[in-house]
Amino acid sequence: MKHFFFIIAFLVGLYSTTHAQYEKLEITELNYRSINRDDTIATFHVVNSKDICKAKSDKTYYWFKTNTILITTGGFDGWVLDGIYKSSYPNKNLNEWGYFKNGLKCEEWKSWYPSGKIRTIVNWRKGEKSGLSETYYENGNLQQTSYYKADKLNGTVIDFDIDGKETKTIYKHGIQHAAKAKK
Repeated sequence: MKHFFFIIAFLVGLYSTTHAQYEKLEITELNYRSINRDDTIATFHVVNSKDICKAKSDKTYYWFKTNTILITTGGFDGWVLDGIYKSSYPNKNLNEWGYFKNGLKCEEWKSWYPSGKIRTIVNWRKGEKSGLSETYYENGNLQQTSYYKADKLNGTVIDFDIDGKETKTIYKHGIQHAAKAKK
């Protein structure tokens, strides 16, 4: 009799675990979206906006509604982007790759030219540019390096022209302080 109850308990536990995994899989699949436009194909995950804290008036949110990704400051009214975001050109080369958390850009975001060469690398924190940002010419040469803090330029911005000449400009809290040119 003890064995009978043990087997029943085991089967109930197995069913519950399998059922929970199945429900989790369904939720993940339901929250996965893809948009196919003429110039890009985007894939991303979303969460119901009701599950997100109240929107902050100074933040820019990315959200999904009626087969469109919308961008608004201070609010959202649909499925909020949450997780890995990837878009590709029609030739299958990556266009943009990054990560959203509750509708806000986070961590490192990269973008590419249609040729597959890197275009930009930008770091984000809670929807604001934060840290190193790099921009490249299509030939692969560095065009600009800059630093952001709380979405404002902060530190030395170095611009490289096509001939390799660099110009340094210093910013503090988004305000330009000086510029120097070097050969």
